[in-house]
Amino acid sequence: MKTLFYPKLAVNGMKKNKRLYLPYILTLVAMVMMMYITAYLARSENIANTNRGVFAQWCLWLGIIVIGIFSLIFLFYSYFVLIKNRGKEFGLYNILGMNKRNIARILLCESLFTLIISLLCGLAAGILLSRLAELCMFRLLSIDPVGNLSVDAGAIAITAAVFTAITIILLLSAFVRIGRLSAINLLQSEKPVSYTHLTLPTK
Repeated sequence: MKTLFYPKLAVNGMKKNKRLYLPYILTLVAMVMMMYITAYLARSENIANTNRGVFAQWCLWLGIIVIGIFSLIFLFYSYFVLIKNRGKEFGLYNILGMNKRNIARILLCESLFTLIISLLCGLAAGILLSRLAELCMFRLLSIDPVGNLSVDAGAIAITAAVFTAITIILLLSAFVRIGRLSAINLLQSEKPVSYTHLTLPTK
């Protein structure tokens, strides 16, 4: 089916470039996990109801901003390296008849799949470790632990919004980079790439 053409091509590209995508996704999962845990602690009523909890949560909200900025900078560099290493692949796609808009659709599908996988895995890990992080916070504040493991929908929303925004920024930067380069420029990328997987699925 025509509607599955680009998703199939995206999945195929991610599988064949797993040596590039796996470290990138694992890094993204770790950052999602840290963001959720920090947001969870910043919104925790158990911590807010303690004497020193309010000040600690102000610091945690600042931590959310720091993690967001750091994630953007680090992922921007990582994604730039990933796209650069796939320059010859995109150049060959262009020579085979795909225009820049088609390549952009492939990148869109890949980014969407990466975001979904990272959010699911990162949030799952964050939820599992959030109670442990909360107990550590109680220990640092020298107060008795209260409450139980819970899932904070607000922390999930904050985490999803931050990394969706980062993904959009990275994707737009990739569109600009690919759009400015010709097929010849892409094929002249420094990093070697195997073309054995560049068979286009039938529509």
